[in-house]
Amino acid sequence: MKDRLVTLCFREIKKNIRRFLYLAIISFLGVAVFAGIKAAGTDMMNTLDTYYDDNNVYDIKLISTLGLTDEDIKSISNLDSSFTVYGIHSKDSLFKFNNNSIGVIRINELDNEHNIILLRDGKLPENNNEIVIEESITKKTNIKIGDTIDLELEDEDKTVKNKQLKVVGTVISPIYLTNGNGYISRGETTIGGGKVDYYSFTVKDFFDMDYYTEIYVNIENNLETNSDEYNSLVEEKINLINTIKEERENARYNEIVKKANDEIDKKEQEGLVALNEAKVQLDDAYWQLENGRWRLEVGERELKSAKMELDNNLIKINDGKAKIGEAENELANAKQQLDSAIAEINSNLSKYQLDYNDLFTIKKAIYGTRLTKEEVISLLPQETKCYESLVKLVNFIYDNGYNDLLSRLINGIDKEKIISIIPKSLENYDEVCNHIRTLTYEKIRNRVIMYLLDTKNIERFREKIPNCLKGCKCLAQAIDNYELKVEELLNLFNVIEQIKKGNEDYNSGIAQIELKKKELDDGYELYLAYLNEYNNNKELLEEKKNELDENQQKYEDGLEEYNARKFDFEKNINEARIKVKEIEKAEWYIYNRKNNNEYVTYLNSVESVENLANLFPVVFFAVAIFISLLSMSRMAFEDRGEIGTLKSLGFSNMQIRIKYILYSVSATLLGGLLGAIFGFFLIP
Repeated sequence: MKDRLVTLCFREIKKNIRRFLYLAIISFLGVAVFAGIKAAGTDMMNTLDTYYDDNNVYDIKLISTLGLTDEDIKSISNLDSSFTVYGIHSKDSLFKFNNNSIGVIRINELDNEHNIILLRDGKLPENNNEIVIEESITKKTNIKIGDTIDLELEDEDKTVKNKQLKVVGTVISPIYLTNGNGYISRGETTIGGGKVDYYSFTVKDFFDMDYYTEIYVNIENNLETNSDEYNSLVEEKINLINTIKEERENARYNEIVKKANDEIDKKEQEGLVALNEAKVQLDDAYWQLENGRWRLEVGERELKSAKMELDNNLIKINDGKAKIGEAENELANAKQQLDSAIAEINSNLSKYQLDYNDLFTIKKAIYGTRLTKEEVISLLPQETKCYESLVKLVNFIYDNGYNDLLSRLINGIDKEKIISIIPKSLENYDEVCNHIRTLTYEKIRNRVIMYLLDTKNIERFREKIPNCLKGCKCLAQAIDNYELKVEELLNLFNVIEQIKKGNEDYNSGIAQIELKKKELDDGYELYLAYLNEYNNNKELLEEKKNELDENQQKYEDGLEEYNARKFDFEKNINEARIKVKEIEKAEWYIYNRKNNNEYVTYLNSVESVENLANLFPVVFFAVAIFISLLSMSRMAFEDRGEIGTLKSLGFSNMQIRIKYILYSVSATLLGGLLGAIFGFFLIP
């Protein structure tokens, strides 16, 4: 009966071969997909592990709030001989292209031995003004190789050497596994929207930092990434690094604080020196202002004194002019009186057919008479005590040829000449000298005239009258007849002498007035010159005053600026010291690969595939079972007659079911076997 059932089964397969193939194909697909998906997760992890090993990707990453140093690298390296520790620099910046802001880019230091990047196009940077960018930038923007991008950094930011970078190539980095689409976050930042949009690489020389922004640690091992053994190893090494974490954090904090305080002390010292120099300049400017103010005051006083002196001189000049006017009036009156006297003399002399000038000529002729020694002795006053000495002196004069000096004495001049020739041995020498000094012009002349008008000497007087005068005969006859008294003639001669002296005084007065006028004119011109100089000095003083006001304003502005600088300096120093005190303790953040978003995203993808591998076959097999049951039910319905015949022949229900079970099991086993082979070996 069993053989009969097997025969019936094979007959049924042959009879319903299409249905058999459908069931086999459904089983084939389910098993093939299950096998392929199940192998995909493992293959993805193997690929990731190989990729990380080939590109020497880090195992542990450290960052610090205050940066990292070579001492940190040295300290970590000393912890474990399996560590390969290296530091890199990076910089986050907004950037723009063609004056259009693009986003935030992270510029990493290029390291050809660790975290090795793959060059997709172009070349790697060779100097600090070249850069390679991730491929996604070229997909999302118009930037291409050969273009220049501009970093939007503050002018005070000196951590990089160039702010314009030329794009020389495109790359992909093992740190950013899902970088192809360009939409995955490249990390967090403190600028822009808080997210890094793109990454890039450039040479080490681009950075101008005395610290590292990241330290990477590679652990020598042959473990598969993300395996339990690998994760345990990394966790162990992180715990080892944590043993020096606090020490290195404190060391970095103390280093930063000391460096900041040293820099503040240096700036404070430089600032104090600069402020002291500015203060010295201000003090110098102040004393210059004080000196200028003092000089200005002195100048104002001198100018005021000069003005007063000028005013006084002008008053004196005006007074002088007034006095000159008065003197001119007095001289005019004197001249008028002289003219009146001359007119009166002319009137008195008219009866002798003489005038003033004629009488003056006679007088001059008489006064020019050369007297003999005897005549001179006769003129000597006998009543004087030194008469005898005077006689001896006259004899000495005539004997030694000093007659001319005696004539000059008679004419009222050269008294000292006569005195100088008197012998010291002369008796009564002093009295003689005094007598000669007391002789007056009029006294000598009157004696001569009295002598000539004496009746004994009248003939000599007539001889003295010039024959050229019209009335000389009348005058001679009048003298002969004594119609003209001696006293009257003497008076006339005295008046003539007075008129002569008056004329001389008048001419002298005129000359003095002219001289005074010239002096006044010269004084006025000098006054005008001094007035002009005064006005110039006044203008100069005004200029100096304006200059002093300007300098005063400059000084006040400088003082205000100095006080502002001093206030800002002290404020900045205090703020700097406060900021130093506010510097928070350095804090290390230690990450493994699982802290990399890209890495975690990849692991999540692997996990999703594995979950799908576990879920998809269940659903698929459930569908296959449902279809198989449906197909078997359909077959049983179609084989009702055959089933009835088998039952009449003595087959039980179970035996009849075995026929259908064998049919479906053989179809699914065949399809499942082929699917397993295809899924494990043929699906890549």
